Amino acid sequence: MQVCKIPVLYVFKFEPPYFVKAIKRLYCSLMSINGQIENIFILNASSIDLDFLYDYKIAGLNIINNPINEYFNKAKLINYAVKKYLKDYNYYFASDIDLIWHLDFLNRCREEINKNKEPIRIIPYNYTMAYEFYEQDFIKLIPHVQKNFKNLKPNNWSHGNGLIHIPSFMKIQGYNEEFLGYSAEDQEFNSRIGKINKLIYTYDIADIHLWHEPMNREYVQANDKIWEESIYKSQQGDIIRNNEKWGEL
Repeated sequence: MQVCKIPVLYVFKFEPPYFVKAIKRLYCSLMSINGQIENIFILNASSIDLDFLYDYKIAGLNIINNPINEYFNKAKLINYAVKKYLKDYNYYFASDIDLIWHLDFLNRCREEINKNKEPIRIIPYNYTMAYEFYEQDFIKLIPHVQKNFKNLKPNNWSHGNGLIHIPSFMKIQGYNEEFLGYSAEDQEFNSRIGKINKLIYTYDIADIHLWHEPMNREYVQANDKIWEESIYKSQQGDIIRNNEKWGEL
C-alpha cells in the first residue's frame, strides 16, 4: 500500500471560564492519535498560549498561537491554517477538539485513498459518550473505548471532520467564511467539495464525541439563510464562495 503523510488539524478558540474543560477534551483527543500520525497542527486563536502542551511529549505536535479578538469564525480559521501550513500535503484529517478516534483510523484512510482513483472526502460516523463516563479518569480508559465503539450510543455523521483532499479544498476556496460560529458550515462545505470529490460516509472511520456544555448558537438563523442560498448556487454549478482574500486573518 502506498503511504502518504496525512496531518491532523485542530482549531482552538476558548477563553475562561471554558478554557480548562476545553483543554481537557483536546488532551484526550490528542492522546487518542498520539503515535498514529506524523504531524499534528493546532491553530490556537485563544489569548492563552498553548505551548505547555509540548510538555506532554505528543509526537509531531505543532502549535500555532495566533490570538484573534473577534468572534469565533471557524471557517476562516480552517481556511487560514490549510493555506498557510498544509499546502504541501495532498490530504489532511480534520478533527474537532472533543473527538476520540479509532485506533486504526489513519490506515483506513490510506486504504480508501489507494482504492479510489478520484479524490475522496471521508465523513466518519459519530458516537457519543455520557458525561458521567467522561468525568472518570478518562485518559486511562481511552485504549478501552477505542476498541469498543459499538458499545456507545450512535449519534450521526461527523460532517465537519474526517479526510479532506487539499487540492480540491483550494479549488473551491475552502469553507464559506460568511458563516459565523458553529452551524451548517461543514455540511455546506461537503456539498461543494462533493461536486469534485467522491463522498465516502463510513462507519469504519469513527469518532467518539466527548460531552460538553451546549455551544453558542446565536447565529443559527443567519447561518441557515446562508446555507439555503449556497445550496441554490451549488445547484447552478457555482462551488466557490469566497473572494480572492479568503483564508486571511
